[in-house]
Amino acid sequence: MEEYGKIPLKDVENKISRKVLFSITASFVFLIAIFSITIFTDISFFGEDSFSGNDSNNDSVVEEPLIEEGDDEPLADLEEICGNLLDDGSDGDVDCEDFDCSFYFDCIDPPIEDEDNYKDMSGIQVWITPHGATEADFSPSASWDETKDKVHVFKFYIGKLGSIPRTETVFPLMNSVLDEEGIYVGVESGGLREARDCNGFEQANFEFDKMSPWLDAGGRIDFIAMDSPYAHSVDTKYSCNYTIENASREVVKYISQMRILFPGVKIGLIEPVPWYTFEDYTVNPPYTKDLGDLEFLIEDLISVLDAEGETIDFIHLDSPYNFNEANQLGWEKLVAIQDYVKEKGIRFGLIFNSQEGGDESNQKFYEDTLDGKEKFYSLGGNPDDIIIQSWYSYPDVFEPEEEDYTFTNLVNTFID
Repeated sequence: MEEYGKIPLKDVENKISRKVLFSITASFVFLIAIFSITIFTDISFFGEDSFSGNDSNNDSVVEEPLIEEGDDEPLADLEEICGNLLDDGSDGDVDCEDFDCSFYFDCIDPPIEDEDNYKDMSGIQVWITPHGATEADFSPSASWDETKDKVHVFKFYIGKLGSIPRTETVFPLMNSVLDEEGIYVGVESGGLREARDCNGFEQANFEFDKMSPWLDAGGRIDFIAMDSPYAHSVDTKYSCNYTIENASREVVKYISQMRILFPGVKIGLIEPVPWYTFEDYTVNPPYTKDLGDLEFLIEDLISVLDAEGETIDFIHLDSPYNFNEANQLGWEKLVAIQDYVKEKGIRFGLIFNSQEGGDESNQKFYEDTLDGKEKFYSLGGNPDDIIIQSWYSYPDVFEPEEEDYTFTNLVNTFID
């Protein structure tokens, strides 16, 4: 018989069960609410951004693009995604101090051109790109001090930059020598390549990944020179089969994305002149490949750049000595292109080298390159940028500069 004034045991059990069930349900609803807030606001419940790519155990670049290709207002999207990205009234210039996008990539400081120890870039610039410089060429015992005084830009091939042994010493050593001498750093990139379907946006992100080890070692990148992006997308030997107009749109996408990744960087174009016509000048005989009219290419590029609010900082011509010698008007053609580019208000540069010399010997490369200088200047050549460069087997010795026919010996003789 149940006692008066006491709650029956069965009722107690029922009430306890209901309370427990209510508590469990309420807790579950609370956790769902917190989880939803976390997901939809990207706020980490644990006080730090859990989506950060800045993991000490992961130094690779996140493959997802910072902005989607085709966005009409990429800078506005960046401001929305990354937070306080743009200075008020900056007209689109990125302030690295406010660059809060560490989940995607580290902030890259823009080049500082007024550093006391860096070369004056207002006049003629000397660029060098050796084929085979090694760690030893940057050691204290390396002999190219006079060359260092004359050089404004040391340009790396992007492939070489990625293949240099990534030890704890090599990149910091190279960077420290260039920094101490006030030499700016350039990279010769692809711009457009068929491996990424000649897509400028994807190529820029891919090449940023290849430059990351240099950046991680404290290196700076002041110049990016796109190596033949039109030739690699217009030439029918490649799969893209672009028209010049198609290529221009993708080149400008590449430029725009690189300026986001490298605020303040200067970006220019390299194209192989022998395969193009220009005004009344044909492709360089005896070669028959014709990639189109270079004047039309430059005009179309400028038109797309203007439409997108972009610019090109320089145009460098790739035309080795022997290609100009094979054409009676080869050197005149280069001077005509030089005058046209300068009239457009764009810095003009010529790559000086020799294919036959590069395949034969250090001495042949040396002699042909100096003879090319003489012939080009004698017809009115006056480049803003002098680029002494080899992608051949020779010269196979970088220094010492006092040794005949080394790469740095050629640079010193050329600039005297």
